[in-house]
Amino acid sequence: MLCVGGLSVGGAGRTPVVTALAERAIQRGIDVAILGHGYRGRVDRPTRVTRPDARLFGDEAAALHIRLPTVPIWVGPSRAAVLAGMPPAALILSDGGLLDEALPRQGTLLVVDATAPRLVMPAGPLRAPIDRVHADWIWLHRCDEPNATDLPAQIRSSIVLDHIELADGQRVDAGWLAGREVRVLSGIARPGSFVHLLERHGARVVGHRIRGDHHWFSASDVARLGPDWIVTAKDRVRLPAECPVNTLHIGLRLHDGALDPLIDACAR
Repeated sequence: MLCVGGLSVGGAGRTPVVTALAERAIQRGIDVAILGHGYRGRVDRPTRVTRPDARLFGDEAAALHIRLPTVPIWVGPSRAAVLAGMPPAALILSDGGLLDEALPRQGTLLVVDATAPRLVMPAGPLRAPIDRVHADWIWLHRCDEPNATDLPAQIRSSIVLDHIELADGQRVDAGWLAGREVRVLSGIARPGSFVHLLERHGARVVGHRIRGDHHWFSASDVARLGPDWIVTAKDRVRLPAECPVNTLHIGLRLHDGALDPLIDACAR
């Protein structure tokens, strides 16, 4: 198992990294599964994610299920119990759990947000100093954004726009944003990164309604939404299915390093 973790309290980019690793494993024909915590979900035992139900499985697991419909995703309050209860796979990716000493693993990957302060709580967002945590690999994410700082890392990446799913279900590319006025609703840890990506592709953000990470949107939030609003895929699963809102789907671009060495070191 490859344990993918971050030290930031939200927003390190851990789940997009897990997604990229899973997609690469699929490309190579490797049997892959994902283990998660199901944060803010309602499952109380090891459970496979069978539908994009954010209230039951948590928003991250629900969004992963949509993005990776063929990949078994298992969640539960104890990652070690989930690992013991889920079927074997050639490669298991743990979305989180880096500091969980009860979780056995073949390799560890620390994902670091290049834009986040390097201060430990309560002064900053880190649970522990980066240089005090052992990891086999370090992955520096968002390395091209404003205020990004560097550190020694085997892999560096940035966020890229994969596609946009319009309110009517149509799928369009980044060109749809050029010169367009959009309003943003976000309940994620790094809303500035979302806005930066939109503006980089020519969008004019004329309104931004910010909520806390994993926030369950209120009826007044939902009532405001329309065809000029855009949300992330993680936010979309916390909204009613009938909401007339556009959804931005992201990917990763590697600047340094490769995924195959991580996969080969941890696959059976």
